[in-house]
Amino acid sequence: MANRQITSTQLAAVGGLLVGVAALLNSIFGFLVPTPQQTEAVASTYATRLDAYIKVCNQQIKWETQNGETSAARSTRRRCDKGIDGLNAVKELGASVPSSPLPLGASSQLPARSRATLRQLLTTARPAPPALFTAQDWAAIGTASVLSRDYAAGLTALNEALKSYPTDAALLNDKGVALFSSGDPSGALEAFKQARNLSPHNPTILSNYTLASFGARGLGAALASTAFWGKQLASSVPLLTTKGFILSTSTNATYALRIVEKTLASWPTNYEVLGDKAVILGKLGNSAAALRLFAVLFKRAPTSSTFYNYARFLIGQDKKPAGMLWLRKAVRENHAYAAIASNDPDFNAIKSDPNFRALTAGEITPGIELTPSP
Repeated sequence: MANRQITSTQLAAVGGLLVGVAALLNSIFGFLVPTPQQTEAVASTYATRLDAYIKVCNQQIKWETQNGETSAARSTRRRCDKGIDGLNAVKELGASVPSSPLPLGASSQLPARSRATLRQLLTTARPAPPALFTAQDWAAIGTASVLSRDYAAGLTALNEALKSYPTDAALLNDKGVALFSSGDPSGALEAFKQARNLSPHNPTILSNYTLASFGARGLGAALASTAFWGKQLASSVPLLTTKGFILSTSTNATYALRIVEKTLASWPTNYEVLGDKAVILGKLGNSAAALRLFAVLFKRAPTSSTFYNYARFLIGQDKKPAGMLWLRKAVRENHAYAAIASNDPDFNAIKSDPNFRALTAGEITPGIELTPSP
């Protein structure tokens, strides 16, 4: 998004904005539906947009106080103050959100304090007049909403940004993350496919496409999707991580262990891959070694991926109730795991369980809080 510049047409339109203050006032305060020309006119620099909004507010207040102070003028002042705060929050969001494309589960990788900050900024930004938003604003709001786990708001904002940049691979990817995390793996797969076609060498997008293939269509589709990686990309650590997980769900545990070990040779502190290794060791009959690895993981990385892998391990050890509890905890931390679990062969033993079906369908219940240790 950073390489996009305001066009000369947009800059020229700013002059028309100040001449047509009354028309813009109508659009901002909801008297008329804003035209595309009005929306484009305010898509200039932040300072220009803020100045335009203040002019609109002052014009409205002046009209409402022709015969003295009125309740309408006081209401407009409050609304404008919130709108100005909202525009400032939108500006701050643009500087706060991480770069796209987002990986699946990005919100679970964000510290809780950072998610809370994003939520507060989004709440403050809500009264800002959408007619003044640029595509970059919508993109920032969309990414922040996804990271704060408000997927519906994220989809709305990302779709607005995509109206201006329909071939932006990062925006399409983030739309896929929102769809997948909100329980629509098929819709996510289509969004990731479009992103992959536009950016065929981006490891994050390729990884997301493979995981969405797994969640929407199962193991075979996920393995088939790796054909798009190419030899050079296939050896990158992020894609090896994804491949290790996909293979760890298969029956070929020996081959999966070889891939996982290859990844750990390059990235020995990749806790997600260590969790996959623990699951594979359990399948190979070495549950003692698996439990030792999980002891390390719960101490150093008590994350959603650790919870998910521990749930897989427990189900493999025929400890279904405990496995279900840890799966619930993983999904609460990372909503993407709901769709992934639905097609994970490691959960075949509990797929007839109504609680499992409800969980993977997005009906997430609080469940029982667990102490993060095996």
